[in-house]
Amino acid sequence: MQQIFPCPTCGAQNYIGQDFCQGCGQKFQYNCPNCGAIVDSTLLNCPGCRESLFWPTPQRVRPFPKQPAAYQRTGEGGEEGAKAKQKSDPWLTGCLGLVIIAFLALGAYFVYDNYIKSPSPALPDVTGFNQMQFREFEPGQDVSTIVYQVNEMQEWL
Repeated sequence: MQQIFPCPTCGAQNYIGQDFCQGCGQKFQYNCPNCGAIVDSTLLNCPGCRESLFWPTPQRVRPFPKQPAAYQRTGEGGEEGAKAKQKSDPWLTGCLGLVIIAFLALGAYFVYDNYIKSPSPALPDVTGFNQMQFREFEPGQDVSTIVYQVNEMQEWL
């Protein structure tokens, strides 16, 4: 059977080896009975004097949950801060929406201008014409004359 001791703060009964009081949540401090050093409640021997500690090995018990501190807004400053935050959220959302709409409109204009308004012209099938024209070139002909004739053919198309 485990030994019980009262909490020095609230008087609640606690088992030896617990880290916190079950009643008030106070953290317990354990001292070695031989040398007085502060020791952890889970140790069997004192790390300072190596003497055996008298309490049994504790079973882990959940500590008392801490409750968050309740903050109260004083005066008008707290209300103004809350109102200012509420006003900034719709404004920020509206600006973000306008930026998104502007990007979508710009993308739609780009697609319309490049693909819908003036699609790339289909190339005519001129493979037979080109082969026929190249057959007419003579082997000793100057390169500049050939380039000139090719340019004339492209203008004709």
